[in-house]
Amino acid sequence: MHNSGASVKQIRSAIETAFGPHYATQTPTPLP
Repeated sequence: MHNSGASVKQIRSAIETAFGPHYATQTPTPLP
């Protein structure tokens, strides 16, 4: 796993799908 950037992008994409794009850009307190 050399590409940590790709992993971050995948995680962020999953966050956008689950919580919405606002959550990915602002990232407030993590939801339980």
